Amino acid sequence: MESSHDRIDTAHAEPDADTDPRDALIAELRQKVMDLELALLHSRDFAIGAIAETGELRLANAEANIHITNYVAHVQQLDERIRRMKKRLRKMARLEAQVASRTYKVGRLVMLPVRILKRLAR
Repeated sequence: MESSHDRIDTAHAEPDADTDPRDALIAELRQKVMDLELALLHSRDFAIGAIAETGELRLANAEANIHITNYVAHVQQLDERIRRMKKRLRKMARLEAQVASRTYKVGRLVMLPVRILKRLAR
């Protein structure tokens, strides 16, 4: 394969009387082959770059999927925690209503002597 230094510029060459027209055609064809080889190398470099970029995007996508999976699991844990806390709040509200009722207060007052005797018995 010829390098760019070996390239023959046939467009500006003065035709000599001694030159064969086939030599000019061969030089032109060689130039076209070199141009096509260069285009092929550029295409190959672009394809390699595209493959590398695709790999990077796949990795980023996999990392994003892991992040999303972890986030969804965390949100589900928080939802479960909220559900349990709401249940506890409802239970506490029922207990507060029960303690605030007159029946509970009267029952506690009536049972006070029994509670005192139980403590003394221990």
